[in-house]
Amino acid sequence: MTAIMARAEMTGAHILTAAELASCNVPYLTDSDVAWQHEGVTGTLRLFPASYTATTDALAKALFDGDARSCEGRFSLGMTPDERSIQVVRGFEACERTNGISDARYIIVPRPDGSRYLFSVFGTLSLAPSPINLVKASEIGLRQEIYSTMRQ
Repeated sequence: MTAIMARAEMTGAHILTAAELASCNVPYLTDSDVAWQHEGVTGTLRLFPASYTATTDALAKALFDGDARSCEGRFSLGMTPDERSIQVVRGFEACERTNGISDARYIIVPRPDGSRYLFSVFGTLSLAPSPINLVKASEIGLRQEIYSTMRQ
C-alpha cells in the first residue's frame, strides 16, 4: 500500500498506527486492513475474501446505506462507470454537515481469485470556495496507481 501511495504522489502520507486508530474511535477505520492519512484526507483498504458472498453491487449499497443513515444534512450519491474495467465499481457521496461537506469516494476492485479490494478516500470540504478538492485528487491518483499495480 505504501508503494501505491508513493507513486500516487502522496509522499507525505502515513499509515495509521494501532494507537492512532484506537484514539480516533471510528469503527470503519478500525475494521479496515490499512488506514492512512494525507493532507487532511483519510484513506482505507479493506480486503473481502472470496468467501464473502455479497455481490459487488450489494457491497456498494451497504456502504451507501450506512453513510446515508449517519448523515444529518443533505445526502447525495452516485456511481460512475470505470474507464478501464466494467468489473470495477466506483462510487461517490457527499453529506452536508455544519463544518463543511464530507466527501467520500469508493473503488471496489475484484481480484482473479474472487476476493475484492475496497479502497476508500474521504475528507471534509470547506464551505468556502477552494481551488482543489483533495479527496477527488487523492482518489484519482490512487485509482491510477491501483491500475498500474494491479493491471486491471
